[in-house]
Amino acid sequence: MVSTLSIMHAASLRAVHKYVTLKKGKARRKEPPHPIRVAKTIDVIARITFPVAYSIFLIFFFIHYKGAS
Repeated sequence: MVSTLSIMHAASLRAVHKYVTLKKGKARRKEPPHPIRVAKTIDVIARITFPVAYSIFLIFFFIHYKGAS
């Protein structure tokens, strides 16, 4: 039976492996993305997707609303 500790250890190794690359036979640790860069990326995506989603919602809403009357 696999212990909880070994499962947690395997999960942590997978998380560490995500940021480790091999370059010319040497292990090199990648830096995780900076939180501000991640926030800016999310902000840019949201600036595009929310207005587009709202416009699509309005189009379908008014087509349905006008179709019902």
